[in-house]
Amino acid sequence: MALPLGLDYNNSIKATSAVANAYQLEVQPTNAREFNMSSQIIMQIPCRERVYADLASSKLSFDIHNGDGHAIRLDSQAGCVFDRVDTKIAGSVISSIQQYGQLSNFIYDCQMSKQQRTGAFSIESGNGDGGVIVTSNTGNQSSGQPFTNVVLPGTGSARVGKTIPHTGTKTISVSHSLLGGVFSSNRFVPLNLASELELNLYLNTAARAFIGNGAGDHEVTIRNVKLSMMVVELDARTDAAVSSSGYEFMMSDFSTSLSTVEATATQHSVIIPARYSMLKSLYHLPVAQSETTAAASASQTMRSRGKLIASDATPPAYSGGTIQEYYVSIGGVNYPTVHQTNTNFFSKLMESFHVSPYDQHNVSFDPNEWLADTGLISNTLQGNPAFAIGMDLETVRNKGDSILSGLRTTQSVVQPHFIFDAAPGANMQMTHIAHFDVLARVDPQTKLIQIST
Repeated sequence: MALPLGLDYNNSIKATSAVANAYQLEVQPTNAREFNMSSQIIMQIPCRERVYADLASSKLSFDIHNGDGHAIRLDSQAGCVFDRVDTKIAGSVISSIQQYGQLSNFIYDCQMSKQQRTGAFSIESGNGDGGVIVTSNTGNQSSGQPFTNVVLPGTGSARVGKTIPHTGTKTISVSHSLLGGVFSSNRFVPLNLASELELNLYLNTAARAFIGNGAGDHEVTIRNVKLSMMVVELDARTDAAVSSSGYEFMMSDFSTSLSTVEATATQHSVIIPARYSMLKSLYHLPVAQSETTAAASASQTMRSRGKLIASDATPPAYSGGTIQEYYVSIGGVNYPTVHQTNTNFFSKLMESFHVSPYDQHNVSFDPNEWLADTGLISNTLQGNPAFAIGMDLETVRNKGDSILSGLRTTQSVVQPHFIFDAAPGANMQMTHIAHFDVLARVDPQTKLIQIST
């Protein structure tokens, strides 16, 4: 059937799309152009009237140059170079994530499949390519065997970073999607503010960010740093309708804290700073304390359930206790009511990321890699153990709250408890991560971002 004569769809489209103009915005550091490890990168997102930025889809890109006499390897992916990420406006901190490299590695471990990590992520973000293996099994679907010529990442390889050589170009280019704060906003963030949004990136030490023979902080440099984002400029009338009464958006953020498990302890409990209106989940990442600053070790990704003392045998034999039980006391109430144990740690961790038992192929490690023993002789390991404990609190609703989920802890003491079957035999460092929702509002008068956690 023919369309009516004179019907002009182009006119209609032009009339409704004239209110916005989209373009790419690129921001560079304000304090230098080249940075040694352990230094600070400062970037300022400029103020612009009627402009809104898609920060959740922004990309931070940079080059890593190896000036050491030996090859070095990223500790999993590009985020490992950052120790802390702060976001400020008018001098006030609206988001601060410490142990950022360790956090970003953990989040990617649980939200990306092995194929994603060793495919597109390898090209863009410094992840290794997985050292693929090809199966030669000629089984079929009915026998439950792999198909012929299936290509898979090698065991433990999906969480391994790229190597930066010490000869030739000695430089790799990577990109990274920043986590938390305004970079997790569910809406475009307005740039018509009283002051620039300032991003402070604190670089890790070379020993912690990379795996190698001990490159000094001055021997590894970060260059060509750029933050790219898509922005939309509205016309005056549309902007007034959007922002005249205040502009609100939700953010998902993280806070971290550290504690030490003594070598002779069989129990460990600590009060962590996690007082929020909407606490969504808790995570705990234990590592051998001696490995956290060792240049030859995967300081940020080699997480351990225990058994920290290793023999010189190949493969090594491990001795020492492991974590057997976990719960958290919040305001005097224990969660979960029936404590987590080593029989369900893995399933509860997957549950906290909303990964069903049928979707476990969508994470970067399997149960065996997660459970693998780790010892203080790290060069005998094949792959880095991915052990972690997680608790989902999103299923808990505050009284009277029918939309948002999470646990209100603003007036509560949050105290996780860990029980070992025997003393670990070596000190462990525990990184505690609180994941929480934040309501942000841009005041129409002051043009400042007000944060409610």
